[in-house]
Amino acid sequence: MADRGFDDTRVQRQALRLKGKGQARGIKLKRRKNGGSWMDTYGDMVTLLLTFFVCLYSMSSISELQWTEIVRAFNPTASHRVDQIVFAVTEQEGNAAKENHANADKDDITDNNKSETLPQQEIIVFENLYNLLSDYISNSNVSDSIRLEQDIETLSVYLQFDNTILFEPDKSDLLPVSHEPLNIVGQALVQNEKYIGKVVIKGYTADVESAADAWQLSANRALNILNFFKIEKSFPEEKLMFSGFGHLYPIAPNDNAVDRAKNRRVEIVINPININDTTNDFDGSYFASKENVSDS
Repeated sequence: MADRGFDDTRVQRQALRLKGKGQARGIKLKRRKNGGSWMDTYGDMVTLLLTFFVCLYSMSSISELQWTEIVRAFNPTASHRVDQIVFAVTEQEGNAAKENHANADKDDITDNNKSETLPQQEIIVFENLYNLLSDYISNSNVSDSIRLEQDIETLSVYLQFDNTILFEPDKSDLLPVSHEPLNIVGQALVQNEKYIGKVVIKGYTADVESAADAWQLSANRALNILNFFKIEKSFPEEKLMFSGFGHLYPIAPNDNAVDRAKNRRVEIVINPININDTTNDFDGSYFASKENVSDS
């Protein structure tokens, strides 16, 4: 009997030992299950980092126009063009900025005035249009026959073509050599048509006895260039205008053959879309107004 009681006690102890191991094993398993929660935090961190780098990439490829709009959003009260975002300015920094602005050159002041009155994208488009035409004229063999200028306030682009590159004497049919420069101008008009208002084409002749009627000849020459842009380049006809001024508004005296050849010309005015009043474009000549030559 004593032996059996000893055996029962030993069996009970072994059972308790096994039960304890099972509980311990259960605790370990439970800890393993709860220990996986750090993966959630790690996954969230990686997702946030990926989002951050996507934002950096999108900002690195932003266009000049989009950046300008973002800057304007952070500087809504800015009175001149700004190229960086400013969140706070100390009094000392403000005084320094005012001094630098007061000492800015005339070109910067002009650019600031344009920014106040014209959309930024329109400024960019017309500056690129001017640069494109300027590069063509500089790098071609027609640089002596084409004159190019731009009004820095309105952005309007002015072209002056000598008749030697466009027409034969006393005729209005376009010469083959004229097609290349007119194609360049026409392509530039088509590419930027969205931002172009009116394109005014004006013809001029010299004050000299001729079998051709000066008024009719100058008008026909301007009309043929208009038709070139309309037919050959498919530029909208509602944006094209022409006029003939005959021998009026010379850019040189009419007392010798060389100067009379200068007066035989065609001028093209390319206006931004924000300019609705084209009265001034039919009132004389942009280039003649700079030469101060009498009509007589």
